[in-house]
Amino acid sequence: RLGESEQQLLRNLADSQAFRAALDEEIRELDQRLGGASTERQQLVLRLEEQARAREQFAQAEALFTPDEALVFRKSNDIVVRVVGLHFASGSPNLDADNDALLKKLDKTIALYPRSLLVIEGHTDSSGSDRINKRLSEQRAQAVANHIIAEMRIPAHRISAVGYGAARPIANNGTKEGRAKNRRIDLLITPENGAAF
Repeated sequence: RLGESEQQLLRNLADSQAFRAALDEEIRELDQRLGGASTERQQLVLRLEEQARAREQFAQAEALFTPDEALVFRKSNDIVVRVVGLHFASGSPNLDADNDALLKKLDKTIALYPRSLLVIEGHTDSSGSDRINKRLSEQRAQAVANHIIAEMRIPAHRISAVGYGAARPIANNGTKEGRAKNRRIDLLITPENGAAF
């Protein structure tokens, strides 16, 4: 039989082991909480870096164009390049040769957003019939899309062209200036990561 002092030692040892187990469990919980905080912090840092990168890309895109060439703005997570400086002969879907410099700037903008999805929207003023305007806007959008596919070797599944005719005016069709603003190509870029800023 164990003596009283040995039994006390065994009780003390059991208490110590229980205390140590409780401490180990508390340390594990703290590690998990700190690990979670560290992970959350790391995710926050990555998100902030992504937002800074998105702001820088946007600033670079914006700086490429003069106001009479294009306006760059955000619409939700899309970057919109409202191209007002492209020239088409009246009633023609063919891009004029004097568009080369502006098309190169469009190519540079698209290159800022690799693996993005692109939608080319064609718009006309209200002169002429709705049917002709819709078809003409589709053909012009497709001409720009064909240029981008050919020059930038972008896979066709990443780009689409759509024509709206005169259905989405941004200015008054009653004035010459308004009609000129309504005749435009809108390039919608949906970045791969969809980073907002």
